Amino acid sequence: LKMKSYDTALDLARTLQRDYSRHPPVTSLLAQAEVAAGNPKAALTLLKQTRISMENWPTLLQLKADAAQRAGLLGVSHESLAEYYYYQGNLRLTLEHVKLALRAPDISSVMKRRLEQNQQDLEELQKKQRKQKSQTDSSGR
Repeated sequence: LKMKSYDTALDLARTLQRDYSRHPPVTSLLAQAEVAAGNPKAALTLLKQTRISMENWPTLLQLKADAAQRAGLLGVSHESLAEYYYYQGNLRLTLEHVKLALRAPDISSVMKRRLEQNQQDLEELQKKQRKQKSQTDSSGR
């Protein structure tokens, strides 16, 4: 990829993906090759169809967000980043990206409902965490 020999890199990555489709580094390599070759939608399709647990491989979510952004799908990009930050345990950034996804012009009505529910759930979770923290702080004094 660094030598910009995209056809060779894509052929090799596709061969590896065919033989090792459940190996996250191989999926990541093919998605990166597709993005580098100017095929972000192909990378996005690959990452959407993968059977790899994104929870265990959150870097694939970052790659999905990058591919979606390059494909002009800002809602998908922000939703993927929200999921990435959720798995990292960062509720503030998760909620921030859910809100950004909701403002994206390219979201469907189904995606909008899902994001609105996620936003509501995250806000409730944040309230619970703040309440627990304040109870812990007041009892620890």
